[in-house]
Amino acid sequence: MKRKITEISVYEFFMCMFVITIHLMSEGVEQFTRWSFSSIAFMSITKMITFAVPGFVFTSAIKLFYNYGDRKLNYPKFLLGRLLKIYVPYIIAVLIYYLVFVFVLKLEGYEKFELKQLGSYILTGDISAQFYFVILIVQFYILMPLWVLIGKVKSNIFAIVMIVLSFLVTILSRLYFPQIAASVLGWAGSVNLPFDNPLRDYDTLNNLVQLATYTNKSFTSYLVFWVSGMYIGMNYDKFNETIDTAKPVLYIGWLLLTVAHCILSYMKLCGIIRYTYEPVIVVLFCLFAIFGFYIYVNNLTISLEKRGKGFLSSIANASYDIYLIHCLVITIVYHYMKQADIEGIMTRFWISAGITYVFSIVFCVIEATIQNNIRMKHRRRSAESARKAARRKRYL
Repeated sequence: MKRKITEISVYEFFMCMFVITIHLMSEGVEQFTRWSFSSIAFMSITKMITFAVPGFVFTSAIKLFYNYGDRKLNYPKFLLGRLLKIYVPYIIAVLIYYLVFVFVLKLEGYEKFELKQLGSYILTGDISAQFYFVILIVQFYILMPLWVLIGKVKSNIFAIVMIVLSFLVTILSRLYFPQIAASVLGWAGSVNLPFDNPLRDYDTLNNLVQLATYTNKSFTSYLVFWVSGMYIGMNYDKFNETIDTAKPVLYIGWLLLTVAHCILSYMKLCGIIRYTYEPVIVVLFCLFAIFGFYIYVNNLTISLEKRGKGFLSSIANASYDIYLIHCLVITIVYHYMKQADIEGIMTRFWISAGITYVFSIVFCVIEATIQNNIRMKHRRRSAESARKAARRKRYL
């Protein structure tokens, strides 16, 4: 029996915290005066942790192929299990968001309950920024027979070729998918970025945001993170034995790419440069950050496990729920701060951060712990029933 890879659970917990931080800082990134210390700090921190979602794709592939290994794939059973674990909680979350927006907050665009609108949000995930990950990861699950077929080829050269090809596909998707989508949607004239400051052109900005959303929902834009995680999952113990030897290279690359990405992104935000080849820097940055941060988390987990696994077990079960619910908490907090006339970007940031982190973590850990206890009791009852049935059969 394979050991439980607790370090991946801890890794995903940090990724979840990073996603929350990105969403909490979005107001500051947009509204702080350009070239102010706060603007530079918020933008830099945001860019430094943008490897969170690629990190989730990476760890999802690791867990999947670490557990499956060389087992024969029962595709219908696999897909049903994934949908029940990932998609059903997502549907429930979308429904909760929609009901809160319509009946509690009464937000603009949510004047009345409409099944068609709700169905559209379930299919697209557009009701909240973080939901695109669910649409993305389901595409990888649907293509599971393809990944299994690729994984059956036991050749190091083939694996290297597949990783290189997936890297190229990821880069090309991020470079050219927006232009292709723009042409299809009739936005071709508004996505060539020759204007002074993109933030002053609302229509162009709105189109760019939508194009970025479409790109993020395409599995090809994250292919290298999935393929890398797939091969690591199939060779996880060997990977752990060798990853530390690459630590100096990974840390230096991580540092240099982080600095470059932060500086170039801020210059783009201020309208100084176009940063045309941003996808190349982003993908390289994410790869170095993912592997570098894994080394850190792996060493941290060894230290934490010596002090007990209770905390680790709790966060392992709660990370996905935290990911789904945190934007609702942020939206509610900002709604009521607006009603209370609470001004000051930093004031709103600290209030929303405190409430969001505490509520999301505490609520989801408690909820996940209750669910886990219910599952454990059900398994014990099922095991006991099976033993009783076996004893009765033996005496018949």
